[in-house]
Amino acid sequence: MLLCVVLGSSVFGREPLRIVATGGRMGHDISKISTNSSFRHRTPHVLGGPVDEILIGFMNWAHSYTAEVVSATDVTIEYAWLERESTHQVVPLTFGGKRQFVMPANSEDAYFSADVIESSVWTGKPLVQDEVFWVNIKGHVPDESKLYTGTPATWPGAKFIAYDPANDPGTYDTIGPVPSIAGAKSYYKGIPLVFAGRYSEPGHFSVIGIGDSILQGTGDRENPAPVIAGFSFFNRAAVDEKGTHAIAMFNLTRHAVASSCWKSPVRMPQFLPLANVVVEELGTNDIGKNGTGDTKALQTRLEGIWDRARKAGVQYVLRTQLLPRTTDAKYTWASKAVQTPCPGWDDGGKRDLMNGFFDKAKSDGKIDGVVETLGAVCDSTDTHYWLSNGTAKYFTGDGTHASAAGNAAMAPVLRKALLALDVK
Repeated sequence: MLLCVVLGSSVFGREPLRIVATGGRMGHDISKISTNSSFRHRTPHVLGGPVDEILIGFMNWAHSYTAEVVSATDVTIEYAWLERESTHQVVPLTFGGKRQFVMPANSEDAYFSADVIESSVWTGKPLVQDEVFWVNIKGHVPDESKLYTGTPATWPGAKFIAYDPANDPGTYDTIGPVPSIAGAKSYYKGIPLVFAGRYSEPGHFSVIGIGDSILQGTGDRENPAPVIAGFSFFNRAAVDEKGTHAIAMFNLTRHAVASSCWKSPVRMPQFLPLANVVVEELGTNDIGKNGTGDTKALQTRLEGIWDRARKAGVQYVLRTQLLPRTTDAKYTWASKAVQTPCPGWDDGGKRDLMNGFFDKAKSDGKIDGVVETLGAVCDSTDTHYWLSNGTAKYFTGDGTHASAAGNAAMAPVLRKALLALDVK
């Protein structure tokens, strides 16, 4: 019943188990629950292609700034169900044929799988790219415990709330938004989950993003999410300017982590076989704001991540460029003149050394491409400064992270790089 590691190879002629929709993330927020120990979750997920099977995995762990954190709390899923937006059909999720499932504390499992939903269950037309499915969960945790969250829940119609079980309306397998519940507290993110399955045919993307706050989307607008796939340039790249032609994506990203977070992970590598493309972005925190980081050690760790992805069966590994990192005494970043590159982030510094290393890694065949995100957000006369137009906090709000405008500018660059790949 529990799924720990899934091989990425085809079985009996079927397509391999893959990420098949947008919107999934590992846990990275930890919320203290008092007496509001019941919760409701509803998040949208867009298919990246036609699918024969859907498999939803739920997580009961999170990543701290330095390592994976084991949950000390059992999380009970009382009811979970999928809602197909195009037809409003509701399909219950079961676990070994039962509705209720307890995600145990102190587990090394990356995720806990609901039973597979075959395509024959769905009425009407076959499941195709850009179809929207809503994942709904009704559950509870013990009072005074911690709940790990991560999946964006701020797109219109999405919701994650914790509430007093005494106010529970008792409804489930419902269509549409989560009902209003007295005393409920809303959160930006819901239960971490992975939306996996099997495509009906080869040639569709299953992309995992590995990174820190830059790829996670710190600095981007989270509420409401800018696109149905979520926030950050990574998730913005999942859909085109019309919100269509979706690319299935999953986030293994965490604000403030360094590449050392992949030194000895237990759970994160279990997702790699679900991808045919990995986009890796780590390094900003390794170098540090004061430029004291060891670039040789960073290079070795990144090569280890790329190699791990290859060994897991990932077809393509892409690397994004490191962006500017500047200070501004007045905290505006409104012009080039008010910015000062941080140590190691100036001309010829460690950032430049690493960006050159990425180019060489591509030519040496260690990675398959360098995503030129830097050019989308840097000053046209000097890449060590953020692009500015006289407006305060235009492309960055803190000198390190891209703003909503910066993330919007980088998304098409990543999307173009992805669409140039011939995935299997």
